[in-house]
Amino acid sequence: MSYDHLPQAARVHQAFGARVRRHRERHGWSARELALRAGMSANTIPRIEAGNGTPLGYAVVICETLGVPLAEMTGPVECARCDGAPPAGFRCTACGTDGEIP
Repeated sequence: MSYDHLPQAARVHQAFGARVRRHRERHGWSARELALRAGMSANTIPRIEAGNGTPLGYAVVICETLGVPLAEMTGPVECARCDGAPPAGFRCTACGTDGEIP
């Protein structure tokens, strides 16, 4: 589904997808592994991570599987560039946040 005419909805889906990817990678899981753990088809997680929309029920199951509160995953974007989580070892030039060192 295209959210071109709903920019706020598009931002929520893009932020949720980026946060799913970030938490999945922190677990060391592939997209396929997260999908299996969540009981979803293998192509669902890449679609969600790309910001293409997430049904609420799927969002709840993904958050439970990742062990992250839904409110954290759908909350406001902290920084338009990095969402408050730049890559490890880097500093966001927009907000100045340092990335976590693994």
